[in-house]
Amino acid sequence: AEKWAFHLGRFGAPFERALRAAGVDEPKSLGHRLQAQAKHAALSSHPFDPSTKAGGEEANWKFRTLLHGDPKAANLFFRPRAMLDDGGLEVDDEGLEVGLIDFQWCGFGLAATEVAHHLAAALAPRVLWGRQASTARAESTAHHEGEGQGEG
Repeated sequence: AEKWAFHLGRFGAPFERALRAAGVDEPKSLGHRLQAQAKHAALSSHPFDPSTKAGGEEANWKFRTLLHGDPKAANLFFRPRAMLDDGGLEVDDEGLEVGLIDFQWCGFGLAATEVAHHLAAALAPRVLWGRQASTARAESTAHHEGEGQGEG
């Protein structure tokens, strides 16, 4: 939270205006507000971490799934499935083989969070928030208003 004020100051007024246009009230306090919610969000989305003692009800443990932790497109690789027949190697038009890399965030959690992470990482922010046109206009306006700053 302490670093938020520094970063907000470095990005300047156009960034703050873009945040306000996107519906963020009081951008200066955003870092503290996010930090205040972070622990609750973590406990809700990863209730099987033994160090937090969250989700201790054994009935919920049936939903515990081993997760990759960072399922964005850059960590997924696809290739056509290959089949070996009498004549050698042949490509199977019916399927793909999937490979994953970067398992540094691997751990137990809820499978839905992994799916949500993958979908969120695959979409532009304005699509996620359902404000394609208005957000694009606000970003463009904030950018163009800030272009003349610093010029004598």
